[in-house]
Amino acid sequence: MIWLKAYRVSDTGTVAIEAVFVLPLLILIGFGAIDGSLLMMQNHKAENGLVSAGSYLARTPAPARFETRAKRLATTGQVTSGGEKKIPYWSETDISINYKSIANANTRSGRDYRGGDTVKVVQLSTSIPFQGLGFLKSVSRGSITINANYEERLIADRS
Repeated sequence: MIWLKAYRVSDTGTVAIEAVFVLPLLILIGFGAIDGSLLMMQNHKAENGLVSAGSYLARTPAPARFETRAKRLATTGQVTSGGEKKIPYWSETDISINYKSIANANTRSGRDYRGGDTVKVVQLSTSIPFQGLGFLKSVSRGSITINANYEERLIADRS
């Protein structure tokens, strides 16, 4: 009976027992934070790449002729070949480029937008599967896809 009383008041090993319960939770939170940070960083890189490509196309005299360069600019940051990819598994084929014309209505106070009867806009979009560490994919029970879109008015189009 004395040994039971001594066992109840003993505090040796309590840190080890607390660590057994708390450490796995802290590790999961740490990996989740790292994986979430990777997801946000890659989403930011994809959006910035599309902004760069859209701005490049908006300022070229014939945007359709420069689509390959714009896609390369989005994925590598360079219009020439050979650059390192911003996101390792993001390729130029993942980017789609479309053009649309918007009617520029003539109202009593003038046109809705500066320019002629129509305003041309370039639309860029991409969809990239997120790889990461795999923690977020296991929590979400499926694949995670980064989707980014951007549009900009064509200002130098002469085509």
